[in-house]
Amino acid sequence: MNAIPLPWQFPGHAEPIHAGTAFQRLFHGLTARQKSKALQAFSKDVYGDGDTIPCTGTGSAHAEIVLRGTLRKEVTDADGASRLFGLAFAGEMLTPPGLRTAGIRRTAMGETVLLSCEPEAFAALMDEIPALRMNYLRELQQRVDETRKWQVVLGRKTAMERVAALLLSFWERQGRPSKMDLRLSRVELGQILCLSFETVSRQIKALEKAGAVALPQPSCVAVRDPQRLFIAAGEAVSLRRAA
Repeated sequence: MNAIPLPWQFPGHAEPIHAGTAFQRLFHGLTARQKSKALQAFSKDVYGDGDTIPCTGTGSAHAEIVLRGTLRKEVTDADGASRLFGLAFAGEMLTPPGLRTAGIRRTAMGETVLLSCEPEAFAALMDEIPALRMNYLRELQQRVDETRKWQVVLGRKTAMERVAALLLSFWERQGRPSKMDLRLSRVELGQILCLSFETVSRQIKALEKAGAVALPQPSCVAVRDPQRLFIAAGEAVSLRRAA
């Protein structure tokens, strides 16, 4: 890990930070003076591929936003095996670890940049700036809502719907890119989806055959037909409403 200064820490440097939607929502509605003061409490850390990203402030409110790169989240099963259960992409805020999630291991996928504020400093900022507290609580509520929706995916959807929903989620969370370099094996996708790697492989092949996605490389996915992918994920009604 290498700590680097933020733009506002350089004398005379006024270049704005482009940190994605979570950054924008967290500081929405703050005055220029409030935002400047809040940003002074944040630091930006750069992690190399495979570096462990420490978890701080278990059970405490604090802010962490992925500015660039991707963060892996893994847990250890009862048999001692490591299991991947989620990813965080650029522009997303991380949920503070609780007592039940204190054992989560976080590692960087490629060069990953994390913007963070220590729990004590962030608590003081929220006491002083009520708008920051409300924005933070809204972000946490959104994370809870997303977790609830994902539990529905795992508990009620078929294998095809799970795989399609995961690819759709990755695609939308990354800004709908032309190609996604997931850097995940079929085994790891299966760990996230609670499916065997054979089942994941079959469903991805079926999506490719249907023209919903293309696979330029084994770990690279290109969404060719979003409508078909929405239908495969059981989300056709949502797509029609969005259109």
